[in-house]
Amino acid sequence: LENPVPKEVRSDRSKMLHILSEKKKRFFYEQHLHKTYNVLLESEQHDGFLNGFTENYIKVKVPYDSTLENTIQSIKLIAIDNENTMIGELVDGRQKLEAGIVRRHSPLEGSWRGDVLER
Repeated sequence: LENPVPKEVRSDRSKMLHILSEKKKRFFYEQHLHKTYNVLLESEQHDGFLNGFTENYIKVKVPYDSTLENTIQSIKLIAIDNENTMIGELVDGRQKLEAGIVRRHSPLEGSWRGDVLER
């Protein structure tokens, strides 16, 4: 190619696109806060949560309950965590988050920590 874009410029542009993508994802998720969706909860457990996706591919996690694995549940999206994942609760109220705080294990710190959620 004639006049190729320098590697440094490509890297900077890539970083900008990643930042823009995260901002747009966050904005999209904020539009769905406090709404209820059917979520396919998968069997994968991560940090005490069960993960799943809505029909429009919003990533959701709920407190782990083995009876919910591989089922479709009606979930209200109540918060966005610091990893840009929606926090949900079952519509029937069986799982509630207390005071907007989620306790998670931090492998790097080797301890439990509380993350305050945005509401």
